[in-house]
This record gives sequence, C-alpha cells and structure tokens, in this order.
Amino acid sequence: RDEHINNYVQSYLKDTSTDFLTALNNTPQMSPFSRNPLLLNVLCFVFIKQRLILPTQRIELYHQAVHEMLKLRNPKIPESVKENALQEIAIYFLEGKEIFEEEYLRKILRDFLNKEGERYNEDDVLKELVEKSGLLCRFGDGLYIFLHLTFQEYMAACYIVEKIKDPSQFLEPVLFNPRFREVIRHTAGMLGSAE
Repeated sequence: RDEHINNYVQSYLKDTSTDFLTALNNTPQMSPFSRNPLLLNVLCFVFIKQRLILPTQRIELYHQAVHEMLKLRNPKIPESVKENALQEIAIYFLEGKEIFEEEYLRKILRDFLNKEGERYNEDDVLKELVEKSGLLCRFGDGLYIFLHLTFQEYMAACYIVEKIKDPSQFLEPVLFNPRFREVIRHTAGMLGSAE
C-alpha cells in the first residue's frame, strides 16, 4: 500500500486507521478509490459515518456519501428535496454541462421547485448544497461544479433510474460514448440491484 495513503488514513482516522486499512484490504473493489485523494477522503468519511464499515460496491459508496453529506451541519431543508435538486442539476451532464453559471443553476433549481410544488426557494436550496453538504462548489465568479465529477455522474444515474420511464432507450444515444461510461455503469448498477 502506498505510504501516502497510510499517512493520510492515520491522520484522518487516528485510532480507527488500522480498522479502515483492514477493511480496505478486505474489500479490494474499493481499493482503486484510495488512489484518488478526494475519494480516499470520501471513503474515510463513509467509514466513520457507517460505524466502521466500508461499502462493498461503488454504488453503495456514492449512495452513503451523498446521504451523509446532505445531513451535515444541521440542514433545514429535507434531504429528499436536496437529493432531487442535485439529480435535476446532474442530468445536464448528458448535455455536456459540468460547470454551471449561477443564473443557469438558479433557473434549474427554480423550475424543479415549482414543478415539484416545493415551498423552498432556490437561494436556500443552493446555500445548503454549497455551504452545508459541500456537494456543489462555487468557484470563480458565479460558477458552480459538483465536488467531484463522479458525484455528478452518480446523481445523473439516480435521475435516470428514478425519473425516466425507459432508461435503456434514454441512454441509447450515448451508449458507446466513453464520456458517459460512468453514468451508464451507475445506472446499470442501480437497475441491477433493484431487481
């Protein structure tokens, strides 16, 4: 194992670092995530929040991470509203959107909240997604991105599975486009575990 990974895990998890490294060794499918510093951080975060248990599948990792992050810092807006809002934003990935101008992002949120009949305003939802959960990040002058592209891909797959009547037909135009490989992989994983 890479010395940098061991050092990071020991500084982050302290007394439970040995338990984490053992769990990581016992779940080799999670090992590739430990090579990316942000995803290693996510693994450690989920490990703590799930009472020293690592997920065994990547789809579980993203599911647990998103749900735990949406609960951070005493949120006032329900987790389900923020999760659905993230899905609405993420699906624009299929149109090539990874960076969102603030006005465009606010329009997506406003349209979603109006369509769903939610009583929250886009300012409050956006504030919680950025300042409390950290799943959306502001950078530059009025620009937003997902914390990591894999979160956008995961949330786009959630949208497809939960809101599209025929996911296979919906994904057919991008099936062999390598840019959408992870969205397709997540979608297939979710549909496979639902059966």
